[in-house]
Amino acid sequence: MLAKRTPSMSKRADAGLSILPPTRKTKRNPLLISFMLILASALGAALFWQSYDSSQPAVVAASNIEQGTVIQVSDLRVVETKIEGQINQSSSVDSVAGQIAVVDIAQGDIISPQSVGQSLALPADSSLVAVLVNPGQYPPQLRSGNRVDVYALGTEQADTTLAANNVTVHNITATSDEVSTGGKIVVTLMTNEAQAKSVAAATKSQENVRLALRGN
Repeated sequence: MLAKRTPSMSKRADAGLSILPPTRKTKRNPLLISFMLILASALGAALFWQSYDSSQPAVVAASNIEQGTVIQVSDLRVVETKIEGQINQSSSVDSVAGQIAVVDIAQGDIISPQSVGQSLALPADSSLVAVLVNPGQYPPQLRSGNRVDVYALGTEQADTTLAANNVTVHNITATSDEVSTGGKIVVTLMTNEAQAKSVAAATKSQENVRLALRGN
């Protein structure tokens, strides 16, 4: 026999069931998604260009350059380098060539305006002495930073003496009136105190001084 389901039984069965309300499907806004994609792309592009722009041309030493050396084009090369922070650097070979290394510069070092100059800084316990010399009394290729020997010439060739050896040319100045002075130049030498006195004594007569260029 089949048992009949009474109304009371149906009520008890229904009491154990919980009916959930229908869920609503969330619709994603396509405009918002597009905006987020564009923003992410723009941020990525900004980071890329920031990284790209940090690479700049820089002049570096192609070989070791000693302090006091007149820098030549062959001593330099230009590289692309990534600069972190603000570094004062030279970006043109022409702006560096012809200047003097005021410090020792190692191969691969970036050339900064502080490492080169038109003349050398005067170290402690050094003296400057100026010599007025005629053409023929100095090498025509003489430049600031060169090292020279200073000879005092007597009336006889046998009287030639070495007034100072291995002194540095601090700077060279052309005289104000080149026609009347016959192309004379003033060479300022950086020496120690004893050699400065010897050179000064030799320059009492400008005809009695010769400058000899030393090899590197």
